[in-house]
Amino acid sequence: MIKESLCSFCKKKFEWDTNINTIRTFCSHKCSTNFNIITEEKREILYRKRYEENVIRNENGCWGWKGHLMKKGYIEIRVAGKRKLGHRLAWEMHYGKVSKGKYILHHCDTPVCSKISHLYEGTLKNNARDCINRGRFKYPIYKPEPIPKEKSKIYMKSECIKCNKSFFFDRHSAVGRYCSKNCYFKRNKD
Repeated sequence: MIKESLCSFCKKKFEWDTNINTIRTFCSHKCSTNFNIITEEKREILYRKRYEENVIRNENGCWGWKGHLMKKGYIEIRVAGKRKLGHRLAWEMHYGKVSKGKYILHHCDTPVCSKISHLYEGTLKNNARDCINRGRFKYPIYKPEPIPKEKSKIYMKSECIKCNKSFFFDRHSAVGRYCSKNCYFKRNKD
């Protein structure tokens, strides 16, 4: 079956065969090559254009998305081999570049949402804390139990079976019959 499309680079109409497994977005190899060699400004323009084409604005709640989603439900926008997350792009469009080491987090816990009032800037620690507090962390959190007093280190007095010297040892240790390594290693030599 023949389908008509618009070239992503030169904007000319072209026809391609849909029986081929790949979807054509360029009319020629030349357009494909030139498209991948784009400036950062042009890439930002294309990110914004794709964002505006696919966002579904809702006045009362979270915003939707009709484009590509990642496995975990986050918006992914691809331009010339590079990708950007939708909520991060929305933040950058409204407030400018995100600071280094910062993340854009959701108040609403909806990965597909990119509404500015539902987003905030935070650290990885903030993100992990939100994940745990909101019950999204699926693994048990390790909290070491305090050691009961009866199992704390209690030293006992003993006598070395090799040299008959008195010494102290921790009652939970496997060693307790020899006063030192020397006596322990000399035990079989006599």
